[in-house]
Amino acid sequence: MIDLPPDLAQCAPQVSPVLMQALVRTESAWNPYAIGPDAGQRAIAQPQTLDEAVKTVKQLQAAGAKFSVGLAQIHISNVTGRGMTWEQAFDPCSNLRMGQTILFEYYGKAIKEGYSGVDAVWAALRGYNSGGVHRKVSDKYAEKIFTYMQAQQAWVRTSKAARSTPASTDPRFNQLARSVQIDISGANAPPALPAAIASNPNSLRDGESPDIFQAQEVTQGF
Repeated sequence: MIDLPPDLAQCAPQVSPVLMQALVRTESAWNPYAIGPDAGQRAIAQPQTLDEAVKTVKQLQAAGAKFSVGLAQIHISNVTGRGMTWEQAFDPCSNLRMGQTILFEYYGKAIKEGYSGVDAVWAALRGYNSGGVHRKVSDKYAEKIFTYMQAQQAWVRTSKAARSTPASTDPRFNQLARSVQIDISGANAPPALPAAIASNPNSLRDGESPDIFQAQEVTQGF
């Protein structure tokens, strides 16, 4: 197994490093100061430093813009709704931890909706991208992440949970069935996840926006 970047190993330990690397590569191309505008909004000049990034997003926020930030592209509604500062949102570890938590929420939603194994991971990626685990509009996004994971087969770690047979007959799923690890057991899941699902099941409801986070004003923290 490869030596993992510290941020992935320490900040998103319950998600397979192969999956998290592919997600970050897709979302931000590993740029910790990346700012991505919502669909239909004008392009944003990309900052080069933390100070520039914080200044830029504060200006965008004041103008009412909608956007996502950092390695895992956390949406402004999650930054503000979950009590993050902009400095925290651009901090690689805090950003990855939030990305893991959001992915876990959609994974839990997928399990509740009857998905299992790698199919549940595919559905969770749909949710991460577009706000709903059934949204086929996000299949190209999920496929891109699976393609990146496929290229890293030799670097994969496995778990019992990852070895379940996926419902899909797509050969890519079978090839990747031992590649994906998302552990949502009570001992390993982020502390907020079981409580959030139990106390507020509507927080996992499909959003109404093509942008994943625009309709996800969640107040629970970690």
